[in-house]
Amino acid sequence: MRGAKRKLPLSRSLLWQLGINKPFLFIAWLIPATLVTASPVNAHFYTGNDLKEWAVAHDRIESGNASRKDYNYAFTLQGYVAGTHDSWEGEAICNPAGVTLGQIIGILKNYLRNNPGKWNLPAGDLIVMSASVVFPCN
Repeated sequence: MRGAKRKLPLSRSLLWQLGINKPFLFIAWLIPATLVTASPVNAHFYTGNDLKEWAVAHDRIESGNASRKDYNYAFTLQGYVAGTHDSWEGEAICNPAGVTLGQIIGILKNYLRNNPGKWNLPAGDLIVMSASVVFPCN
């Protein structure tokens, strides 16, 4: 069948439709471009600065001078501290029976107050550091 149009594979056809008629050159360009634009990702969503803001909101609730936003921050603080603490319990944190979430939050707030130079660190690390100083595992 002379003159019959040859059907290109889908991937090659798509490249041609995009105006990329030399796919090997495109791929040769794409790999270095990907490496150049790739950058390390910070996997930490929250830092000590966030914890400090949430702790201040928690303090305003305790003093009776809170806004709706303060309650949101305080609930976030409680959830983040509880989750981080529970995930490290028995490994880096070994608190005795009867320790409450309120005590763990109090320990964290005290740690943040005494270590403002560490507020840039990941929030989870600060929670573990503060609790493990008071309740270390032997």
